[in-house]
Amino acid sequence: MRLVLAILVGVLTLGASVCGAASVTVRFPESATHGFLILRSEGGETLATGELVQVPHGDGLESRMVCRFKDGSLYDETVTSRNEKCSGSLPTA
Repeated sequence: MRLVLAILVGVLTLGASVCGAASVTVRFPESATHGFLILRSEGGETLATGELVQVPHGDGLESRMVCRFKDGSLYDETVTSRNEKCSGSLPTA
């Protein structure tokens, strides 16, 4: 399973560099953030509460988002990114 995931990430990364999407110059690097989240349905019912924390580490940034749903389930995501002078994105079809 890990091999399949590694191959998929490699293919997506290669595709991003080959497609030639325009890069955007980053004027201000991201910095520390701490926020509290509420996820609501279209009807206004609270589905989950959560927290978002971003902490700079050297030339990078670690972001962690945790959501606790009313049914007892948990969503916990941690992402580490780098602050670079240019940032690109994949083109949308």
